[in-house]
Amino acid sequence: VARSSTRSNATLLPGLPMMAALASQGCTVVLPGRPGPLERCIRVGPTRGGGYVLTLGAQSRTGAPGRAVLAGWVLAAGCLDQGSRSGRRRALGSHSKAAARRRAAVGPGDGTRSLNLLNVKFGIQDPEVPLPSGVERGAPPARLQLTEEQVEDFQRDGFILISGAVTDWVDFLRAVADFQVEHPHVLALSASLRGSYEYIQINTWMTNDGIRDFVYYSALGHVLAQLGRTEEVRISTDNLLINPHKCFGWHQDNQTGPIDPGDALRFWAAMDPCSPGFGAPEYLLGSHCQDAQVARDVSFVDLNSKGGAFGQCEVSRPRVEPGDLLVWHARTIHRLIVPADRPWTSGANRRVISGTAVKAGATYWRRMLSGVMGDASGHDLQDGDVLGGPYFPRIFPTRVEEEEQVRARGQLVARSPLKVFERKLQAQWEALSAAWE
Repeated sequence: VARSSTRSNATLLPGLPMMAALASQGCTVVLPGRPGPLERCIRVGPTRGGGYVLTLGAQSRTGAPGRAVLAGWVLAAGCLDQGSRSGRRRALGSHSKAAARRRAAVGPGDGTRSLNLLNVKFGIQDPEVPLPSGVERGAPPARLQLTEEQVEDFQRDGFILISGAVTDWVDFLRAVADFQVEHPHVLALSASLRGSYEYIQINTWMTNDGIRDFVYYSALGHVLAQLGRTEEVRISTDNLLINPHKCFGWHQDNQTGPIDPGDALRFWAAMDPCSPGFGAPEYLLGSHCQDAQVARDVSFVDLNSKGGAFGQCEVSRPRVEPGDLLVWHARTIHRLIVPADRPWTSGANRRVISGTAVKAGATYWRRMLSGVMGDASGHDLQDGDVLGGPYFPRIFPTRVEEEEQVRARGQLVARSPLKVFERKLQAQWEALSAAWE
């Protein structure tokens, strides 16, 4: 993508985070809408203070700016630079700040909380929430000894619920999650605005110091090491998942990062109570070790396929309490059911930090057909390379100081827009090539 300040070389790409990142490289980004005399567009450009300005509106085909009339979207929003914590906000256009804030609240329009696009942040965020009692910054990861029976049950079933494993972290995580919703990161916009969740962000540990601290200092790594029977645990991805708005049918996860599902464990730390049909996952026990496994690039699963083997699995429907830790094999088939009336409007919440752990010796596998956003960071690994380095940090038995320092200096590229674009373009090309053969 060529750098340019002229509209003649504008780049046509989807996704707000991608646009914002391209703007930092001097690009003007235009998003076309329905055909007609006006084109809906989002223009992203630098501010005097070093941040970015997102202007959402309409532009005529001659290039003259037009007045925006876009229901459910913000007319204009100012985004702060990476280092600012002063709470400065800027609304563009001839409208009042109060009116701009009302327009900037983007949500499903049914009473659920909305994202405040005037408060979108870039770079690393520090919620400034004190660590749980007894946790010291710089300390090694905590430990929680499991029984051999628990480990064997997990190996057999591909799922386990460990009651109260992270209870000491619940208040901390709630405060961190609420901070993140009130100060949405630009990398969460494209996924959150689709409406599947009130807020969803991948690789939050790269940009939120509170999530990083949970990954660094909790007993998460020790629990995963025991369940995976591995001497080393690294993080591939994480997901901050706030209040689901839709059900997800039987599937195996694909936002696990660039790793074969056979080398990965999934974790799910609960901040709120949830139950079957009310935001708690349901699992097909033993589905991770069926002879007729699902292809690793496939997400949603038809239980009647593969000879009906998955339909014979026992279903586990756990009731989850705050502080419980759910762990499952990345190949375990599961689903999520939520009520149609969206209960989160009444003050209830279902806040979760989930993610993927990498076993020792796991190698890089470049995703092409699904889960691309789980492999959109700025690393330079190639197929077959052992997963490691600051983008896949070791969290157990010890952390690596050099990896921590890269994160602390803000040198991680949480999402490379050009990598995403190139990956999607290559996937489309391979699909077309296969059709021609």
